[in-house]
Amino acid sequence: MTFSRLSLGCLTALLAAVSAAASANTGASESAHAFYYSWYRNPAVDGAWAHWNHNVILRDGSGPNFTPPESIGANFYPAAGLYSSNDPEDVLRQMLEIKRAGAGVAAVTWWGRGHPTNESLPVAFDAAEKAGIKVCIHLEPFPGRNAESTREALVYLLDTYGAHPALYRHGGLPMVYLYDSYLTPAEEWAAVFTPEGAKTLRGTPHDWRVIGLWVKKNDGPALKRAGFDGFYTYFATD
Repeated sequence: MTFSRLSLGCLTALLAAVSAAASANTGASESAHAFYYSWYRNPAVDGAWAHWNHNVILRDGSGPNFTPPESIGANFYPAAGLYSSNDPEDVLRQMLEIKRAGAGVAAVTWWGRGHPTNESLPVAFDAAEKAGIKVCIHLEPFPGRNAESTREALVYLLDTYGAHPALYRHGGLPMVYLYDSYLTPAEEWAAVFTPEGAKTLRGTPHDWRVIGLWVKKNDGPALKRAGFDGFYTYFATD
């Protein structure tokens, strides 16, 4: 996998798509990343449902909540049942499924230190290590996220998981996808992600390989000014 500091030599994140070479052997390719959402809870493990019972999303607003286990907030019903993202056995099974699909990295969602996904993140790291794959971070737009709070979050994540064997690194640096990065102006990101930025992480022990979100066709110049190392598309609109 190669990309440069923004000619935007692009890293296109793969949603469970893998190369023929990866699927033809028993290993998994670290060039294939599968997005993994760890916000699910069930009564057996956590004492209550979470996310399986989110509200029905309607065109004109929100409807009533789903009522698991019969009715769930998902397009497909899991063959293994309504799992908890805090259950080490469930998460290990899923990491092994990701590996069998040929993806060598799980991009695990993270909504900040006060969110349930922070609680489930060490479970994902430990399961990935056992499965023989890696973890990178899919950093969501948590409440109050801006360039400065993102910097603090990245320092925290690297201090917490930097020594974990399952942390994915590219060119020696851990990788983070910044979802909805366009919500913060490029000039503010540049303070953290360009070498000359006032609060730069570049060249420090907390540096990351940072991937911004490209949504509209003219987003390239802003991503470059922001100092991102590459981009992903996720749901590009035009």
